[in-house]
Amino acid sequence: MKLSKWLTDEISLPYLKTIIWLLIAITFYFFFLALALNKIFEPIHEDEAQWIWVSQRNFTLLLERDFANESWSEGYSTFGCNNPKIAQYLIGISLYAGGELNTTNRNWAKPNIWDHERGNIPNFRTLFWGRLLMPFLGAGCIILFLFIIARGVSLIPCMLATLFFCLNPFFYPMIILFSARAMQDIPALFLFLFSITLLISFNLRETLEKSFMKSILCISLLGICFGLSISTKLNNLALLGIWLAYLSWIIMVDFSPQFRIKIGGILKLIFFGFLSLVVAFAIFILSNPYLYEKSISVLFKKIKIIFDLHYIVANYRFIYPKSALWSIKDKIITLHNINVLMFGDLWSTPKGFFSQWFVYIFELLLVIGVFSIFYRLYEKFKTEQIFKLDCLMLITLTVIIVIIANLSWIPLSWDRLFIPFLAPIAIVVGFTIESIIGIFLQRFKEK
Repeated sequence: MKLSKWLTDEISLPYLKTIIWLLIAITFYFFFLALALNKIFEPIHEDEAQWIWVSQRNFTLLLERDFANESWSEGYSTFGCNNPKIAQYLIGISLYAGGELNTTNRNWAKPNIWDHERGNIPNFRTLFWGRLLMPFLGAGCIILFLFIIARGVSLIPCMLATLFFCLNPFFYPMIILFSARAMQDIPALFLFLFSITLLISFNLRETLEKSFMKSILCISLLGICFGLSISTKLNNLALLGIWLAYLSWIIMVDFSPQFRIKIGGILKLIFFGFLSLVVAFAIFILSNPYLYEKSISVLFKKIKIIFDLHYIVANYRFIYPKSALWSIKDKIITLHNINVLMFGDLWSTPKGFFSQWFVYIFELLLVIGVFSIFYRLYEKFKTEQIFKLDCLMLITLTVIIVIIANLSWIPLSWDRLFIPFLAPIAIVVGFTIESIIGIFLQRFKEK
């Protein structure tokens, strides 16, 4: 009797909900971790050798505080001075923990293909320790995604969307696979989702209106996260677009006493936008000793070299013409074809009529999910649930900007380049499920 009274008590309900969410998060974390750790013993991917070699070299220099070493300025392929460094440090930490930091067999006087041809690749122990941190970061991605999608949909759609994000049956479980590789993709995804999680956790609208010092601290913390994220992978520059669009929304759009555009908020927008960009830029420079320059003109030349990485990767289209994507249309068709092929492989169905039409149905449901997001925005706008509206607006901006940014950039149909699409698609799946459940519940009530 006492237990049932406690469960129905209004004070206890929030605690019960928290316990349920914690149990769900822990279950997802260890479920994903087990799947990713199971992949950690697979054969080496050709890019992993480069990532491990470079991480051993740069993390050793970092520990020795040898920031003037010429190695920071070497431009070997896309792994040298033109590549952000945070992922290399994370791999280096893992190697250091396993005592594998100084076991490189790389001949730096030769091109990397020279080592590959002679079998000079990291041994199994080095590979294991280089990979070991990644499954934990991958499991962290699942928890962060769960937290983000929970701000937009109810419990069951939230769980199903997270499961879809983890075990995507159309792209294949890409996150599991790359969570067992010593590469930059999972650290980049983790820091991206962590930044969005921070954004969605803060009630920034209220903070910016009530406390200047709290606002400075929050914006600075966000700037640090953005800087770390971009210093892991340049694709995460999309974060800045999401942030500036969201900041414009919470500063320029007001609902008190009624909906209006605050023209007077422009100065505040410029100040806080500029502050966040300065902090992010400072972290970007501090994380990379290659950029430690006294001359401003030389610093900007080096930053340009880093951003030229985009052109280096884009030029791979001439080296790998079969994988080349030249237009938005090519990229959309490739996304569709990946779905068809992977769905057919995963479920052992013919790659013809059945898998093709099943993917068409899935894509149609995604369209329903997109409409559902905008309808939910309209609902929150009408009822003036401001914090929920802000969270939903952030989720919407994330989906739109990430998809547009990556469709604009992706030059090749390499699987890991499509990882940024996974979270937005899974978010839309969550809203699709929410709308379908809503329709069925409505019909059930009518009967």
